[in-house]
Amino acid sequence: MTASPVSFPSMPKPNMYWHQLPSRFPKCSLLLLVSVLAAAATLPSANANDVFSNVNSSLSVLANFKANGQIFTKPYPYIVIEDALDIELYSQLADNFLTNLDILRLNGEPDEAERKQNYRYDVRAQQTLAKGSTVSELWKEFIRYHASREFFDEVLSILGSHIQKAHPSMAKAPSIGLRFNDTKNAEVLLDCQVAMNAPVTVRSAVRGPHIDGPAEVFAGLLYFRDQTDLETKGGDLQVLECKNPPCKKMDRKERARYGTGDTHYKPRDVHIRNTVPYKANMFVLFVNSVKAIHGVTPRSVTPFSRRLVNVVAVRRGVGKMG
Repeated sequence: MTASPVSFPSMPKPNMYWHQLPSRFPKCSLLLLVSVLAAAATLPSANANDVFSNVNSSLSVLANFKANGQIFTKPYPYIVIEDALDIELYSQLADNFLTNLDILRLNGEPDEAERKQNYRYDVRAQQTLAKGSTVSELWKEFIRYHASREFFDEVLSILGSHIQKAHPSMAKAPSIGLRFNDTKNAEVLLDCQVAMNAPVTVRSAVRGPHIDGPAEVFAGLLYFRDQTDLETKGGDLQVLECKNPPCKKMDRKERARYGTGDTHYKPRDVHIRNTVPYKANMFVLFVNSVKAIHGVTPRSVTPFSRRLVNVVAVRRGVGKMG
């Protein structure tokens, strides 16, 4: 099914702000200010490694795993946590979730550009943590933690044996970096993306049955369903298994019929083993492998976007899957 354009409401351009120094400002202070600004210009960007030295683990999406979480091992290892974040933290993040236009602008999309319906748009941690980012401080802290060594180790504490089985190179603690930033200096790169699937004008799936690339170690989704989105059907994550392995991938011409994203397998060729509903504060994380087939159920026509955070770990220098 081909994605059709969808319009978002227009918004005024953000205002420009600057500071004016009073004319009587002391000359020595001006020199000091110039020196400080010059030094700041040479500092690493806000997504450099030293930013992650004081991360806040209380913001972890895994904080309530023991109380609310479940671990599954078939057809591949994954965890599901209902009410993943404490309600106060979740509410603060939800209230300040990036708007559709914020996400599009951070992606460099012109305000007047056509938008694909039910299409996935992401904002990388590299972008939200960059100098000059207008993302709220709480969101920056949240993103910073989920792109840190501490979060990676927290995932290992729950799924470590499964990760090492699927990715033997993980048996030895790898060096950790920020995706799209530390690409030459780290073995595993982490990202925490703020994302949305655009409003839907034609019932469709953003992505049918598929597997992620082999570089991916794990991926997790935290849902931020709008509290006023009461009628939209679909957008759930399906845990799938090939009926007669190995499943045969469709050719590219066929794939467009099954989702606005890249679908690999026909729905009739897979079993549905579990469905994780698209609901507020629901979290799912799976260990990636050739068995980790998953997809998103078709969404009904709706003016609402499907809001989520995607946490991901990828191995540097590993090519595409299959």
